[in-house]
Amino acid sequence: MVTIPVILGSTREGRQSVKAARFVVNQMRAAGNIAPALVDLKECAFPMLQNKLFRLKDPSPALVEFSRIVGAADALVVVSPEYNGSFPGVLKNALDYLLDEYKRKPVGIVTVSAGPMGGRGCLILLRQFFNAVGAVPVPAAFPINNVGSALDDEGQPADPSLARRAREFIDELLYYARRLSGKGPVHD
Repeated sequence: MVTIPVILGSTREGRQSVKAARFVVNQMRAAGNIAPALVDLKECAFPMLQNKLFRLKDPSPALVEFSRIVGAADALVVVSPEYNGSFPGVLKNALDYLLDEYKRKPVGIVTVSAGPMGGRGCLILLRQFFNAVGAVPVPAAFPINNVGSALDDEGQPADPSLARRAREFIDELLYYARRLSGKGPVHD
């Protein structure tokens, strides 16, 4: 079983990225042999970063659990909306708490936008971030355009081609997760 948490990187009221996170979790469950878990930053309520987690004298239990989840994962998926050409500050704040947990960890990036671009500016900056901390952003990306109409509230797609794209994205993430973690067969 491959462990892949899905980090939902928005806490904004009325956020549409939650639909994408639910969709990805559902698609990973359907793929089998994946243990996905949704990590919703809205539920974590991390304080503003003053230091890396390993330097904090009395970290919050939520931070300690976040570190444990990310550190134990075989890969990560980050779901983020694009805000002003970048990713949300709340996501940057959460990600900056950790460091060693990311080393050689494959990361799949799902970006969403209300318009036709699917969060491509956000995607570029998230890849830069994960490269800088020693993670391995997988080449496949999963931008979701017009997220408000592409997915319903439970994460069901309006267009069946979205499920096909999700499977391709998950297959590539699994390839890297198995290759880098040594878990399960790797099919070239």
